[in-house]
Amino acid sequence: MSLKLNPITGQFDVVSVDAPKDASYLTLGTSTKLTSERVATASSNVTITDAGAGSTATFDLSNTGVTANTYGGLNRYVSLAIDAKGRITAASDGADLAPVPPAYSSISGTSGTSSAAGSSTLAFASTNGMTLVAADGSPDTVTVNTPQDIQSSASPTFVKLTLSGTGGSNGLIVSDCVWYRSTTNTWKTDDRTHFAPPTNTGTSGSYIGALLQVNSGPASSSSARHWGLQFAVAHNTAQNLTDATSGITGIEGYARNESTGTVTREVGGLFYTDNTAAGSVTNAIGVWTFNSTSNASAVTSEYAGLRVSAGTTTGTTTAWYGVRVGAPAFSANSQTRVGIRVEAMPDPGAFTGTTGYAINIEGTSRAIRDGIRIGGDVEIYSSGANILRLGASDSFELSAGNIITDTTTGTKIGTATGQKFAFWNATPIVQPTTAGAAATFVANTSGIANDTATFDGYTIGQVVKALRNMGVLA
Repeated sequence: MSLKLNPITGQFDVVSVDAPKDASYLTLGTSTKLTSERVATASSNVTITDAGAGSTATFDLSNTGVTANTYGGLNRYVSLAIDAKGRITAASDGADLAPVPPAYSSISGTSGTSSAAGSSTLAFASTNGMTLVAADGSPDTVTVNTPQDIQSSASPTFVKLTLSGTGGSNGLIVSDCVWYRSTTNTWKTDDRTHFAPPTNTGTSGSYIGALLQVNSGPASSSSARHWGLQFAVAHNTAQNLTDATSGITGIEGYARNESTGTVTREVGGLFYTDNTAAGSVTNAIGVWTFNSTSNASAVTSEYAGLRVSAGTTTGTTTAWYGVRVGAPAFSANSQTRVGIRVEAMPDPGAFTGTTGYAINIEGTSRAIRDGIRIGGDVEIYSSGANILRLGASDSFELSAGNIITDTTTGTKIGTATGQKFAFWNATPIVQPTTAGAAATFVANTSGIANDTATFDGYTIGQVVKALRNMGVLA
């Protein structure tokens, strides 16, 4: 040991210490000053990293060549190589194994729990648009996903929905409305089931309660019938139906304004034809009614192809019409426009009835209300038994026409002498008599009433000629 005096502190400082040369030391290399040192040497199992004098020496395990990773997993085995010192010298994944079921498998629903035996196999398959998602966890979960929400409170959309079977239990039930198949090609609903359109809150557009349409493309010579909508009521019991206004009704339609707003047009039933293609339509008929009663004696009182009643009102309606028909406006030439066309009655043949008319206007009031009004001002009605009358101030006009009478009884113009009559815009008068005023006589120079004398300026010859020209004299 070496000592040195410190002039500042007045004490001896240790300058150096000589270590024993024969002590056991662990070194990184051999030394000539030591006689018993042990030198640390790296091997295949241990590596030594010397950072230099005054620093550190690091000892570490040597790499075995195995890639650092996570091996194995659920239902997959791992292959390992381990040396005598317990180190893993090789590692690899094996093939997937069949899952080993637990002692019990729990299957949970929306409520409650059921169990399956551990030896059984539970398989899930997804079809018809559904998907399955399995997740590991506690508990393990299998989630079934549908393409859309099909809960009772949802509004799913289907391209096609098929219901098999017959009867109400195999049909479509919406609250208290039931629709189902009763027999082949027959769609049935419970009594008094209605179609109701959604509430209209818009200010334009069309709002339809039910639209039934047939889109057909038959052969060019097809004789098939295509019905957009057909109604039929079959009464097949012996009971009597005596309601005077309905009885058996095939179709009933009405429009009802239940608001305080203004409705421009209220139509109970609207029927029309619309040919939008270039094809040819022989007859386009908006409404066609006919009697198809196969039992000739079945209708005992009346058959009406179309019966219309104007109804009653207590309001301020300007006009009420039983039937109002307007002819369409055509832009093409050579077309006939008719508001109402009534065809003649067919040959009665064995018909034993007493009357047959194309048009029969009932009513015995002998007033204009039981007649016909034409052009808004011409009125024709029956003013008495077998009497046809024009309304006040109305006129009857013939253009290039004739008045033809029979050759047996003949025709009277005026049925009483007091009825007034006139020609060529003269003031009508009753039948003249000898009590009437005489014509002004102007004698000739001879004073004899010959063909030169005049009455009111007319000679007798002129009077006779006028009567002949009129056809009064042959």
